[in-house]
Amino acid sequence: MRLGLQRTLLAVAGAAVGALAFLAFGTSPDPAAAAPQPQAAWRLPAEPPAKLEASDEVWKKRSPWGAAPAAETAQAPAWLPAGIVGAGNAAYAVFVAAGQPEARVRSGGRLPDGGKVLRISRSHLSWVDAQGAKHEYELLADPLPMPMNTP
Repeated sequence: MRLGLQRTLLAVAGAAVGALAFLAFGTSPDPAAAAPQPQAAWRLPAEPPAKLEASDEVWKKRSPWGAAPAAETAQAPAWLPAGIVGAGNAAYAVFVAAGQPEARVRSGGRLPDGGKVLRISRSHLSWVDAQGAKHEYELLADPLPMPMNTP
């Protein structure tokens, strides 16, 4: 206990000596130095330099920050297969498109864009898109074995 009291008194004495030294020799900061200094007004250049005109066209065409280019915005979203699910004896193909809810379509059913699902099996899916092009999708190259009591 005596050691703790000595350390406390030593810390208080050091703080008191520092306070007295500041009162005797210390000075406050100059208020004029803390005042904000006038800044030069900054502006964008009126026109981009001629060297950058070619890069501006590429920038607009490629949309580097992920925005869809203007020409693609008007097109309907492409529906792509995401998987095959089964419910009871029925099998459904799951299709997804950017910004749209998923679509579950049975064999012979229509996709939201007008395409048609032709055939669904355990690991294979074939469909015709809205433009009439036929597509096939293989989920697993080596399908997993089916349980014994399923069709």
